[in-house]
Amino acid sequence: MMRVGLVSPTVDVEVFHAIAAGLGQVDWRIYSDLLTRLDEHDAEEVLATIAVPVAIATGDRDLITPPAIAEHMHRVIRGSRLVVIEGGSHYTPVEYPAVLVDELGRLLDRVPGWERTRARAVAT
Repeated sequence: MMRVGLVSPTVDVEVFHAIAAGLGQVDWRIYSDLLTRLDEHDAEEVLATIAVPVAIATGDRDLITPPAIAEHMHRVIRGSRLVVIEGGSHYTPVEYPAVLVDELGRLLDRVPGWERTRARAVAT
């Protein structure tokens, strides 16, 4: 996948292999049916009603969920934060985990009562 440019060179190869290994457990008949029905689901009418902090992260090279979809969601969800990660593909979480951890922290900072420093102390 890296050789053909479908994942970033920064991908955590061990985690990516674990994800790929999990594909062996997929019921491909069900998965194929799901793919053919993707256009049947649309939560467009719900987006404008979201009233909680929202972070939308995507890779600028995501072919499966193109950045245009994230950009549209960001425009519709009032107060959302959008980050487009340069070089990220559909596997951005294993390509740029530190960026996503930082964005998650920024999101949680917007949640009343959340304290990032206290949460870090509890986690260690």
